[in-house]
Amino acid sequence: PDMRALQRQLERLNLNVKIAQKDLFPSFSLTALAESSSEALKNILSGNNLLWSTFAQTTASILDGKYKKNTILSEQAKYEEFFYEYKNTALEAFGEVEEALSLGKQQAQILTIAINREELSQKQLFLQEQRYQKGMGDNITVNQFKQKYLTNTSKRLTEQWRFLGRRIQLLRALGGGMKLLE
Repeated sequence: PDMRALQRQLERLNLNVKIAQKDLFPSFSLTALAESSSEALKNILSGNNLLWSTFAQTTASILDGKYKKNTILSEQAKYEEFFYEYKNTALEAFGEVEEALSLGKQQAQILTIAINREELSQKQLFLQEQRYQKGMGDNITVNQFKQKYLTNTSKRLTEQWRFLGRRIQLLRALGGGMKLLE
């Protein structure tokens, strides 16, 4: 899972809650057109207009206060629901990483055994070739050791392939975006 994207979504939902909470309180502003700003400003600031304007804004704020509170509750519910999804996804991702690490460790041990077997069979082949060259062995025995060596080389390559697969699985569990090899 893309934890960064989920975290950004969680932050957006949290911001929506804060905006809804801020909208609960009335806002006051003075505005005027540039053409007749001085005349408009006089009218707005005259006693009756200022009182009625302020009263109208406050009354509107009080009347839609229940709507605004419900908006806050709705945004909080969205945030909390997504937070639990985020938390479960994070736990799932941690589980995937743990599993990939464990399997990677096991695969590394298996690969080490395969490498050791290949090296041993290579040494045995070398000794049999030396014996054959000195006239102390036969060609069939040398070929049997060659076959054993090639079989162990094939097994080592298979285990290396699996090891790389486990590494890729780990990178995916960590979210990818990392360079494998430089």
